[in-house]
Amino acid sequence: ELRYDMEIYRREGRWVEEQVLSLTPPQRAALRDFLEWNARPENSGYRYDYFVSNCSTKVRDALDQALGGTLKPQLERFPTRYSYRYDAVRLISPDFIAGVGMDVALGPTADRPLNLWQESFVPMVLMRALRTMKNSEGQPLVASETRLLQAVVPDDPPQPPDWRRPFALAGLVFAGLLLALHRLRRAAPARWAFATLAVLYSLVTAVAGLILAALWGLTEHWGGWRNENLLLLNPLCLLLLPAWFGAYRAHWRPRPWSWRLAQALALLAALTLLLRLGPGLYQANLPWILLLLPAQLALAWSLGSARRA
Repeated sequence: ELRYDMEIYRREGRWVEEQVLSLTPPQRAALRDFLEWNARPENSGYRYDYFVSNCSTKVRDALDQALGGTLKPQLERFPTRYSYRYDAVRLISPDFIAGVGMDVALGPTADRPLNLWQESFVPMVLMRALRTMKNSEGQPLVASETRLLQAVVPDDPPQPPDWRRPFALAGLVFAGLLLALHRLRRAAPARWAFATLAVLYSLVTAVAGLILAALWGLTEHWGGWRNENLLLLNPLCLLLLPAWFGAYRAHWRPRPWSWRLAQALALLAALTLLLRLGPGLYQANLPWILLLLPAQLALAWSLGSARRA
């Protein structure tokens, strides 16, 4: 199986580093016995969790058990400046769609600061952490390292992308476009463009909100629970679709309830700014606020303007 895995890594252009650990004979025997037990069909399956129970944490836990539980206290002593969101988005961000999908789907729990034990859910972090650890005799845990495969693909990004400026620019441009088209809606092309953008925006945000709500209410992916982005990507936007379809008409006068709903949705979106200042868990979702809040405000203003016309 090692030969098979190495061939996969070679084809993908990824590097492989071998670490030889300095373990005592009883520790090596304990590790061997555990791995043999774990390889049995009845023990090989486990409930996967990207952050707390993955291929890296399983290696970490096996080593901790073989070392008599001394690895965990050593790693827990080192706080980091990072979070589950930081590392997850950093590692997946070369794929832009996956990166933004991961970021918008994670809630405030994913922003808790990690210690080195927790951050070792990332294999490269665990590899580097083991270099600083000691065995039971006070000697370096890693006796030697050998690079078995050289990388062809680029190294992982050192930090996640900062989307605040481009998202803010995109949000302001889109909101400005909505306002400009609404003011020019006496012209049929502007009216149709405004209505189409409003329909698409409400539909996309509502569907995204339904996915976030399902992630919270129907799955065990705790990293996505209590996601404040639901205030920005609100499933209630679906209820505004009739109003936006009405915007295709030259003589458009939205019903009062749709205006009040748009105001409520804009206020809920603005609430995300206040939540950043309040007590409790902090969610690093400023890029999404900058992207989505301007459009919510612009659409609410447009409905109010149409009501007064």
